Amino acid sequence: MSIVKALKGTIEHVVITDVEDNTFFAKIEIESPGGSVGVDSRVSDAIVLATLMKVPIYTEEAVFDWAAKHPKPDLSKPAALLIVWPIKRPPPEATSDLSN
Repeated sequence: MSIVKALKGTIEHVVITDVEDNTFFAKIEIESPGGSVGVDSRVSDAIVLATLMKVPIYTEEAVFDWAAKHPKPDLSKPAALLIVWPIKRPPPEATSDLSN
């Protein structure tokens, strides 16, 4: 939250951007007087912030593609790892400048 305060901004949304070697990546999109800024974040932190701030959580197409190719974990086993599956697809304008 100190970055948000330093930018005098507000969190607009979170985007789960990619999965690589079973590691998820995310960006927190902050709207500030100077414009929109994407800040790299751990997915767990981004989801917590989005939930607390009641802002949308979006998912890039690459994450949907990955999820479709990988089986969901067996949650009946105590040692199963819980993976947060995509929440919804972002509108095109939400991710158009994330590659910059």
